[in-house]
Amino acid sequence: LVMSATLDIATFKSFFPAAETIKIPGRQYPVQVLYTDEPQEDYVDAALSAALQIHYDEEDGDILIFLPGQEEIEDLGALLKKRLGEDDNLVKLVSDSTQSTGDIVQSIRGIGVDLNSSNGSSIVNGVLVCVLYAALPPEAQMFAFQPKPDGCTRKIILSTNIAETSVTLDGIKFVVDCGKQKTRDFSGTTGMESLTVANISKAQAAQRSGRAGRVSSGVCFRLYTEDGFDSLDDTTVPEILRVNLAHVVLQLKGMGVHDPRSFDFLTPPDVKSLLKAFELLYALQAIDADMNLTLYGKKMAKLPLDPVFANLLLQSPKFGCTAEMLTGVAMLSAENIFYRPGGNDALDKTGIASKVAAAHRRFASHEGDLPTLLSVYQSWRKEAIYVPSSAGGKKAQKKRLRQDAAKGKSGSKLLHGEWCTRNYISGRSLVRAHDVRNQLADICARDVEKNGLGLDIHQSCGAEMVSFLKCACAGLFLQVASRLQNDAEMNNKSKRRQHDISTSLRGRYKTKVGGSEVSIHPVSTMFGRNPAPKCVVYTELLVTKKSYIRGVTQIRE
Repeated sequence: LVMSATLDIATFKSFFPAAETIKIPGRQYPVQVLYTDEPQEDYVDAALSAALQIHYDEEDGDILIFLPGQEEIEDLGALLKKRLGEDDNLVKLVSDSTQSTGDIVQSIRGIGVDLNSSNGSSIVNGVLVCVLYAALPPEAQMFAFQPKPDGCTRKIILSTNIAETSVTLDGIKFVVDCGKQKTRDFSGTTGMESLTVANISKAQAAQRSGRAGRVSSGVCFRLYTEDGFDSLDDTTVPEILRVNLAHVVLQLKGMGVHDPRSFDFLTPPDVKSLLKAFELLYALQAIDADMNLTLYGKKMAKLPLDPVFANLLLQSPKFGCTAEMLTGVAMLSAENIFYRPGGNDALDKTGIASKVAAAHRRFASHEGDLPTLLSVYQSWRKEAIYVPSSAGGKKAQKKRLRQDAAKGKSGSKLLHGEWCTRNYISGRSLVRAHDVRNQLADICARDVEKNGLGLDIHQSCGAEMVSFLKCACAGLFLQVASRLQNDAEMNNKSKRRQHDISTSLRGRYKTKVGGSEVSIHPVSTMFGRNPAPKCVVYTELLVTKKSYIRGVTQIRE
């Protein structure tokens, strides 16, 4: 049984010709769809105008605004807060009332904030602005789902496409759709991933507009023209056409499929992407020249990891750091460990950015991102009490905390949620990393006869990080970048020219494989390092407006 709200029926019917198709229409109230007269170049500004127009001119009802990503959400959230605050101040100047209305604009920079608490939120003009995106911790996401607090007449929810099908939001009467989303695309020609803002499909547009008709009739404001809608693709491009296929090829080889190019895919992938996957697996010694799976490749196929990360983990026994590398790979597999509310918002007057930086600074390693992630996990295990939901969850955590207090250990540890809140760490991502580590440890420790790897998962390098760093270099040998040398360094020219050029090229690198010029991503602990290390390894190469490397660790000279 295959179920989906946006299923491409034609593709499945051609692949399963004997299958029956059942369409079950959802219960929905009428939704009026409105388009713009002209294309909107700045969809954030257009969304701001639409939201304010709805708030002041339309009837009661919550507003859901779809935006591509976290950056746009935080920008619009700050603009809304500013404009609503200015309007509220104007009302107070001309009003005889001295009483506060009790309305609030949610501070989108904090986590774990009580809706009914006066801390971290201020009442402005009857609106609660909520944000919703995948990297947001669950505590902060709850603002969008909880009922409006006293004095709040309307919620404005700013969301990525996570609100299209993944969650249900009650009370939505107005939808503002910018028609954009962020997508990851893998180029089989260059081997590079790109994170770009792209148009949604007609199926996604229908899902977004449908959110306005869940509880009553509603209105969807599309911030693009009707001709623009007609030009959209009918359905979203299948993921198999957009991702690195190295793991898929490795798994198929492990299942006995000699040539994955002949495999009967539901949607055949791009041949260039398949060839790029073969090249990567050959370089990692997972397959030989005849495309046969090697003994090493069979070990890699047992691990539910990207082949590069599988190779990184399998290198660890040589360097005596299996325990640490299990943690490192697990943390890399769980995205968005660090919670960075507010971004670069210049409107933030709360100083939250400096608090976040200070909280994260204690984990930062001079060596780079991989040791930093290791530090986060080790600190969490030492300082926090975590019990999985299957073993009692929060109740069990509180019970253990009381037991520690009874033994005179009170204050030595924090509950998992509190620890994550204080350190601006995503609790959900950290738990996922913990679960991934347990899964990998089980596979690694299991005997070879039981389809395991037979490794000593307790093998540790302790405080000797040199072995861990050597393992990182050995495992990521295909992902090495060298700092670009400037003319001043090569020709020993004037000090002033040397300073000017060094400043412009600081942090610029060229990858050893592919020869791409890249910069260290701003979220990396290595960003802005002066002097920048001459050589680094990285875990991800990403193209947005520029080409960036992430997961950066320096190679010692």
